[in-house]
Parts: sequence; structure tokens; C-alpha cells
Amino acid sequence: MKRKGILLAAGSGTRMGELTAKQSKQLLPVGGVPMVLYPLRTLRCAGIEEVLVICRAEEKEEFGRICQTDCAVQSTPAGIAEGLLIAEEWLDGAPSVLGLGDNLLHGPRLTEQLTAASRDLDGATVFAYPVENPGEYGVVELGQDGHPISLAEKPASPRSKLAVPGIYFYDQSAPQLCAHLKPSGRGELEITDLNRLYLEQGKLKVVMLDRGTTWIDIGTPEALARANSFVRESGCAPAAIDC
Repeated sequence: MKRKGILLAAGSGTRMGELTAKQSKQLLPVGGVPMVLYPLRTLRCAGIEEVLVICRAEEKEEFGRICQTDCAVQSTPAGIAEGLLIAEEWLDGAPSVLGLGDNLLHGPRLTEQLTAASRDLDGATVFAYPVENPGEYGVVELGQDGHPISLAEKPASPRSKLAVPGIYFYDQSAPQLCAHLKPSGRGELEITDLNRLYLEQGKLKVVMLDRGTTWIDIGTPEALARANSFVRESGCAPAAIDC
């Protein structure tokens, strides 16, 4: 069964301030095109043909027009992992890859790494990327053998500097596992908790993104400016990315 893609674009984008007062963060322009087209292109580079965009009800028609995909609604921002529950019927038992609609990934070996993860249908695969501010992300700690030994969501005292970017590959059991998750202290179903379930089963793989890869989590005006600058300098607008 072919892997299907889920793209989350329903967040409120509160850190963007006035920029998201009238529209979703994922519709803001980056390099002259809506931000959401970058993670959509990432899913395409992984060989994903069928994609479901999860968005707010009032923007469902616009996302459908821009992305040319199926769309579903997340009525309230209840966590990244809820996307798998919303998409469960649409997945129809297929393995999935869940992408965040505000993450830009670009690199010379990215397609190769994504394709390899997509072809592995056993368990879950996430990526790791070194950052200077790991406490702002989901953090993975690796043992000396390179295998994951712990995960934490925005920890006050990170045990490593390896953040987990917003693209996650899961086998067909992910929606059922999500059904057992409990909301975190901030009232959300955390994707890190789902990844921890796979870790406890011995079925979580962590792949270091190639050193030539750029990852930008476009969650603030400063990150948006950095993304626009990167696209201008690299020429990596979606139409120009060679998958």
C-alpha cells in the first residue's frame, strides 16, 4: 500500500502578530509563493502522490485551490498528533508521512533521504537537526550507537542540541496509537508523545539530516524574513526545486 501524506496548516500563528490577523500563517508569501507550497513540495520529493491538507474551515477552499489536494478541517488547534486522527478515515489503513505547513527544508541529498524514509514501512522515522536553541523544539537524544534513547517536547533542560524537524514518517498503526495519547499540559496531543510510543516499542528510527540541508521553522517574523532571504539567495522556490 502506498504511503499517503498529511500536511498540517491549521495553526493560529500567534507568534506572527499582525501578519496572521487576517490569514493563516501558511498562506504568507515566501519567495513570492504561499509558504505551504514548500512543505508540499517536500512531500512530493518523498514520492508522495496523495496529500491531505488539514486547515481551518474558512480557508479550506483556498488551500484546496493552491495545493490542488484534498482538504480536511481542524476546528481547534489541538496538537500536531491530532492530524493523524483527523486523517484516519482518509488514510484508510495506509502508512503516512506528516508534514508541518510552516517548515522549509532544502538540500542536495534531501530527496534521497526522504525517499529512503518513505520506503521503510516498519515503525516510524524522524529526522534530527542540530540547533542552538533546542528548548524551542522537540528534542531527541541519541546514544553512542546513534540510536534514540530519549525524546522531550520543548524541554527546559535539553539533553541534546538535536531538534526534530516537522516531517514524520509512520507505519499504518499511527492513528490507533494517537487514540491512546492524552493531552499535554497545554491541552494538545503532542507529536513527541507519539514518537515516544514508537521509541518504547523499539520502532523509532532517527536519521541525521545531511550537513548541506537547510531547515527553517517559519514561526516568527524573523524566521519569515530569513526564509525569504534564503529563497532569494538559493533560488529554491517550489517550481525550481529539482526532486
